[in-house]
Amino acid sequence: MKQIAYYSSQTKNFKEEHLKKLVEVAVSNNQKSDITGILLYARACFFQIIEGPDEAIDTLFAKIQKDGRHHAVTKVIDEQITERSFADWSMAGLALDISLTKHDAISELSDQVINNKVTTQPHDILKILLSTFYNSSIREQV
Repeated sequence: MKQIAYYSSQTKNFKEEHLKKLVEVAVSNNQKSDITGILLYARACFFQIIEGPDEAIDTLFAKIQKDGRHHAVTKVIDEQITERSFADWSMAGLALDISLTKHDAISELSDQVINNKVTTQPHDILKILLSTFYNSSIREQV
């Protein structure tokens, strides 16, 4: 079993209804492939963690890299895991309001992605994503 984390920039503006639809489709597809994870959207950037069987994760990530809704897909984590971080989530989605001060770390990371100058280390990115998701009072299981 493996886990991949990546970030990317949007190619078009996403409204809340587009994100909800994206997550709904991901949930359906991921359940069929035994994939779990989270998708965070903040300030025109996507941050995602996916986990599951090696072949299913590699296939999904290849599809993500070709998806025209975003560009500059940058993998920051690709590693074997023995336990899932999101065992109960076929895909959790969260659109963040960056004006909230509790999301300073994700706001700074979004700025780095937008400016194509990511200096945050890969495992620190993973920690930021996990803590942002778990500490968010606005997350919803989809």
